[in-house]
Parts: sequence; C-alpha cells; structure tokens
Amino acid sequence: MSLENDLRILELDPGASEDDIRKAWRDLTKVWHPDRFGHDAELRRKAEEKLKRINEAYQRLIAAGAGSRSRANHGTKSENDRRPRNEWRVRGNGKEVVAPDFPTLMMWAARGWVGPDDELFFPSENRWVRLRDVPEIDSIFTRKGRQGYINRAMIAFGIAMFFFLRKPGLSGFVTAVVVFLAVYWFTSSLGRAK
Repeated sequence: MSLENDLRILELDPGASEDDIRKAWRDLTKVWHPDRFGHDAELRRKAEEKLKRINEAYQRLIAAGAGSRSRANHGTKSENDRRPRNEWRVRGNGKEVVAPDFPTLMMWAARGWVGPDDELFFPSENRWVRLRDVPEIDSIFTRKGRQGYINRAMIAFGIAMFFFLRKPGLSGFVTAVVVFLAVYWFTSSLGRAK
C-alpha cells in the first residue's frame, strides 16, 4: 500500500506532521474501537476490520518516518528519531523487551505477559509511561480485571448452589451464603497473590 493511501485511511492530507498522524490515529481508534459496538455483532466485526486497517496504516506511516516531529523541524533528527519507528520497548520486573508493533503489544497485555505497572517507551516523546496510562492498553487490563471478578463469582455461586441443593431450606440457604462469601474471598485472595 502507498503512503498516500495510508494517509487517506487516517483522514489526513499529504505533508501531515508526525504529531498530526498520532492525533488522527488516537482519534480514529476511539471512534472505531470495537467495544463501542458490543451490542451488535456485525457492527463490532466491521469496527474490528476498520480498526485493523487504521492500526496498519499508522504503523506503516510511523515506520516510514512519514511526517516530522513538527513541520518546523524538517531535516533535523535527534538520536531517538534514528531508532526504528515501529519499535515498542517495554520494561518491567528488571527486564526490557521489544514488541515489533502495537497490536503485538496489545496481545501481550491481553495474555498477561506485560502488566499495568510495566513501562512503555515513546521514542518520539523521549519518555517512559506506565502501560495503564495508555488508553488502548488500559482498556485490556480493565476488561481482564472485570472478567476475573465474574469468574470468581461464578465459581463461588456454583459451590454455594451445591451446598444449598444438598440441604434446601433456611439452614441450607445460610450455609450457601457463607460458602459463597468464603469461596469468593479465597479466590480473590489467590488472584491478588499472583
């Protein structure tokens, strides 16, 4: 694909600066994020496809060095601008890893290979930020946390129902409530110990 087509996908004109490219990408990922279309499977699928094209176009533009840091500093490159633009460095737990692209970094977050307190380096801004401060990645951590609560509640409910069905009535109900609370607390403490 041509860079002009990538600029068109990001709704930008030729000659856009790197800041313009990043801003357009952030705005479009908010508009087309699939979580906004959770109520309709077909719309969600279309949003996923659109977001994939937006991310690919953004990665190609950044990798190609399209645009400059600002329109005023054409021709000047700092040390950080000489690094590959599609490199996402993450550090945490005493180690540093490099993700080849942003979707890979998001996959690592979804699988738990990187955590919310790990730091991501932005070469264009020459600074490290915590992954929980990157909205696209923080939404993954939030969703994983919510799913953990649901899983623990389902396990606790299943065990509590087992006790209630073995002895129906008020005493069985009280036993089931106590068991539910105990199992939920225990599974929650296991989740925090990770």
